[in-house]
Amino acid sequence: MGKLMEMLNRDGFISKDSKKAIVGFLGFFVILGVLWGAIALFSPKGPKGEEGIEQCIENGDFVEARKILAQLKESADVSSSNFLSSKKEGQLKQEKYKRCLNKVSKAQIASLIAEGDFDTAQNIALEDGNYNYYLDSFLGKLIGMYNKHGIDKVYEGLAQIKMPNDNYSYNKTVEQLNNAIEGLALVLVDTNKDDAKRLCSLLKPTKDYSDKKDYKEVEAIKKRIGIK
Repeated sequence: MGKLMEMLNRDGFISKDSKKAIVGFLGFFVILGVLWGAIALFSPKGPKGEEGIEQCIENGDFVEARKILAQLKESADVSSSNFLSSKKEGQLKQEKYKRCLNKVSKAQIASLIAEGDFDTAQNIALEDGNYNYYLDSFLGKLIGMYNKHGIDKVYEGLAQIKMPNDNYSYNKTVEQLNNAIEGLALVLVDTNKDDAKRLCSLLKPTKDYSDKKDYKEVEAIKKRIGIK
């Protein structure tokens, strides 16, 4: 710009007012360039939307995945409340958000279970409305969890399982829980009877329509395992 100013200052080359206009014009583009560079520097990198979420899941970056989810939810909420957006557009964005939430939730829950962080996995499942997935994943991998983390961790995870309030759902969860405990206890009873006994202490009774507890199945399971 220095050489340009030297040219502009030559007598007769251009008027004083024109010089000011040109300098101001050039200054504007300099500022614009700086702002553009700053935006490029601080703008989030990488793909966004569903593609970005899948990449985050692949990388195990659930913090970034949740940030993208928040953006999708905001976009879906705006479309649903904006009278300029079509009803179909709002529905499609809501469906996309729910689909992506389910992907992130399941992947994060599975990752936390594998790490033995059952408490956080359970809390995320409750927040995301994905508790059945947590329960299926945790109980379905109980033997593997015992082999990897030991009895204390598995006992802790089993003890903190949330039981439903209504009797039908409660009894279904009891059946699933007791079956998983029985399966692991049968594996352990001949090699580690103390651990098998400890697991059996977490067996739960069923309930009838009046909330009365029935321990018949608990006793039957203990008998099959060989625990008194």
